[in-house]
Amino acid sequence: MMNSYWQTLTVRERTLVSAAVTLLVVTLVYFLAIRPLGAYQAESERSYSAALDQFQAVRSYANQLQATNREAGDTAVPQRPENLRTAVSNAARRSGVIISRLQPSEDGSLTIWAEKIQSPQLFLWLDTLSKAYAVGPSNVLIQKTSIPGDLRVQLQFSDSSS
Repeated sequence: MMNSYWQTLTVRERTLVSAAVTLLVVTLVYFLAIRPLGAYQAESERSYSAALDQFQAVRSYANQLQATNREAGDTAVPQRPENLRTAVSNAARRSGVIISRLQPSEDGSLTIWAEKIQSPQLFLWLDTLSKAYAVGPSNVLIQKTSIPGDLRVQLQFSDSSS
């Protein structure tokens, strides 16, 4: 059927139909293959750049923290807190971390949730807990949020003194 229709066309009509089909194929290849690949590459480059910026910020903070520790001499001996909840809250306040939820359990452990926290704040908080109170989390869950650079954190602290 198609072959008989093709035979009825003039040479000029065949040329125009061939050109239209070729143009349609080229257009489809461009919009369905080449253009999405270009967009994917651009998005990948933006993601890489954002991750690199965040890594450099964390590295800079770590270097500042090490320099501060060297200046202080790290001579202070951390004291185990009498109240784990107070120690965690005080360290969070010093580090600029806002605790969104705090849940003590019957076994003496404490679970903390913090929203909209930046990596440097988290590291400062954990460093403060470690150095000032000799406390560290027994379980850590960190999630990225939709806001670049913000994290959602859940930390569980076990009270080893009880």
